Amino acid sequence: GKVSMIDTLASGKVSIIDMDNFTAKSAAHYRDPSEFLQDDELFSPPRTADNEHHWQEVVSLLVRGLHTGGEARKRASLRLTPMVFWHRLTENESSQVAQALWSQDHTEPDNLPGGTDLYGWVFLFLPEPEPGLAEQRFRRKWLTASNAPQEDAPSHDDILWQVGNAISGLKNHQRSLELSEDERAYLIKVVEQWSDTPVPSHYFGPIESQLREPTLRALSGLHTVISEIQIPVPIGEKLYGKTQDLNKSGIPGFGLIAGLVKSLPNRFDELALMMRMGLVADNVDLAEGAAEGLYHWLNTSAESDSQIQPPPDDLVREIGVVIATRKKAILAHALKTAKWVFDEGNDVQKETIRDLAMQGLVYLAKELRYDREHDLDFDVPLLRWRCAHLALAMDERGCGDSPAVARWLEISKEDPLPEVRYAKHPSLARQHKEDEGTDDEPTSQAE
Repeated sequence: GKVSMIDTLASGKVSIIDMDNFTAKSAAHYRDPSEFLQDDELFSPPRTADNEHHWQEVVSLLVRGLHTGGEARKRASLRLTPMVFWHRLTENESSQVAQALWSQDHTEPDNLPGGTDLYGWVFLFLPEPEPGLAEQRFRRKWLTASNAPQEDAPSHDDILWQVGNAISGLKNHQRSLELSEDERAYLIKVVEQWSDTPVPSHYFGPIESQLREPTLRALSGLHTVISEIQIPVPIGEKLYGKTQDLNKSGIPGFGLIAGLVKSLPNRFDELALMMRMGLVADNVDLAEGAAEGLYHWLNTSAESDSQIQPPPDDLVREIGVVIATRKKAILAHALKTAKWVFDEGNDVQKETIRDLAMQGLVYLAKELRYDREHDLDFDVPLLRWRCAHLALAMDERGCGDSPAVARWLEISKEDPLPEVRYAKHPSLARQHKEDEGTDDEPTSQAE
């Protein structure tokens, strides 16, 4: 029989690039087996007497990889994280991993381990030489005013990106990054200084493109930061103005709207209008940014301790309209948001998009057939994956008697792609996909 990817990894048969004479012409294009693993302990291989020697081989391989450095260290770090989340390391193994991960050969004094490509917050979960060391160093680097020379101090873009990722990443693993009053004050100062930085007139020339990427990174963290802390009104007004300038320059700032609603409740109608205009924008980047921004707004406003007013129902309805009319530019985003509404939204939000979603699913069952011709920019596997997940969410919320929902449940069972066929169990899809030798998975798996 076929051996699953998880069993293969646990058997010690999968080597690491740049170790044991294993090389790849282009490491960047060689996907590591760890990318196919879930970090959920429910789907991890058990550690038993029968496979104990295999587990020991795996740990030994990872420790050697961490010590080796270069590409081997990066790959070993990626494979280490799911094993830690699985709680599969013994106390002695954790100690060995900690010494290798925090080796002075790869870690500068007072810094987090280098050469791993892992987010800084991930080290708060990994083995460390002494309890709390990773969190202490993370806070010192990203949440404290630096005494280092100006050229060595982290940029505002990097601070916002790292802290925002830490808040959201830890939250996804049922942990929180509790911020002290001093840390909140520091972040407010960073946000103000970032807001005061002018936006170039456009971002699309050869020089401006170098500015675009840091700005996008900053925005990806900033939208979480300002949703988490309370930004004073004067700074919120500055940020509101910069958000408008960003949108005019072709950089979508709609992800900041949720945090601005919290800081500037008197501008609620203006912020809702900004989001509404973004959703119907002809510029694809702006429309996609608005769709992602609305998803973030819905998510953050629904959290138990949220102080953010949810978006008006007519904005939620726009998601249903996008699905019903199959607006290509943001259809994938709309399907994801609609699934969230049926999973997490309130009854009014579900009712607002229910009929529109059903209408769209009817047409999409025909339009997303594999035997039809499609535009090159129409990601059929991704859209089918999203439709299958939306149908499952609707079925679980009492819409299973809808012909559109029932049809998609049948379609997903027969889909040639395992990611769609096993939509209910994405971890099984990843394992089964590897068994069948499929090279690619829907884009959504990497969200």
